[in-house]
Amino acid sequence: MESIIAKRIEKAFLNELPLESLRQLTIDLNKEGIGKETILKEFYEFDAFLIAEGRANEIDILEDVIDMMTGYYVGRNLDLK
Repeated sequence: MESIIAKRIEKAFLNELPLESLRQLTIDLNKEGIGKETILKEFYEFDAFLIAEGRANEIDILEDVIDMMTGYYVGRNLDLK
């Protein structure tokens, strides 16, 4: 069963600027009270789905946002709770 967060991630990819949409989704989820670890878990699960589907462009974008959450995207890192 697909999670609500997974549906929101998929929807963000439909935006003209998916990287920015996913970054904002991450911020919004955190403001909604969802913790960093839960968000990361959902993003990692979605990443595995994208890999299984062979969706290379989306994988790169999603992994950039994961890097922002984990402190490996210098200058764009997210300070999540």
